[in-house]
This record gives sequence, structure tokens and C-alpha cells, in this order.
Amino acid sequence: MSAGVFEKSATASVILRCSDLANSLAWYREKLGWAPIGRGNEGGENFATFSVGGLLVSLWELPPDAEPARAGIRGAYVAIYIHADVAALRDRLLDRGVEARDTIQAGNFMSFRFADPDGNVFEVTTAKSAALGPLS
Repeated sequence: MSAGVFEKSATASVILRCSDLANSLAWYREKLGWAPIGRGNEGGENFATFSVGGLLVSLWELPPDAEPARAGIRGAYVAIYIHADVAALRDRLLDRGVEARDTIQAGNFMSFRFADPDGNVFEVTTAKSAALGPLS
């Protein structure tokens, strides 16, 4: 498979917009156990960055008059994580009070989704065969 113009690139970061950075930081800490590795301000907008699974995830505070993403909308800020035991991770999130959707099986993949308070959607998935390599 060709990566086209991105053939020598790697995914290193995802930016998720939030309406209130302080509230979002509290939710990510309490529900996901994430702690920011850095915080800053650019152009009057506050942000915080986490390092999760080798990926930098930044929460970027929206200006007061902007609308956040709406949960459940296809294409609205989806971050995808691959995890070896989807069901166990979903159970852990449920225990922490995260509203996670049911686990679904689609072809070779098993996954579930959940959203943060601003509607940023996360999908956790795993392949049921070794076609994508070992997941450990």
C-alpha cells in the first residue's frame, strides 16, 4: 500500500478541542488516568498535552464563542487506540464512570467507542487475527 506524499511520515499527534480546559483536564485525569506532560498558550488559546501509547494527545481550548464537536457524529474528532483486550479496557472505563458503547464485532475487528464531555469520540479496537501483527 502506498502512503503517497506521506510515505516518509508518521503520526505523532492528535488535537482534541475542548470548551473548558480545566474541566477537561479533571475528566481525563479522573476517567482515563492521564496526566499532562505540558501546558501552554498559543494565540490566546490554552492547551495541555499528554503522551499516550506513543502518541501526543493535546486538548486545545476553544474560544468562548466556538462550538465543540457533537458526540456520535461520524468524522467528529475521532482518536483510535489499539488495545489487546478491548473488553477488559471497556470494563475498566465503565468502572471509572465513562459511558462506553457496547462492544461490536465488525469483520476481523472488535471495538467500542466512548466520548469525552465535549463530544470528542474515541474508538478502542483490536484485530481478532494476526493479520495486523501481535497486539500485546
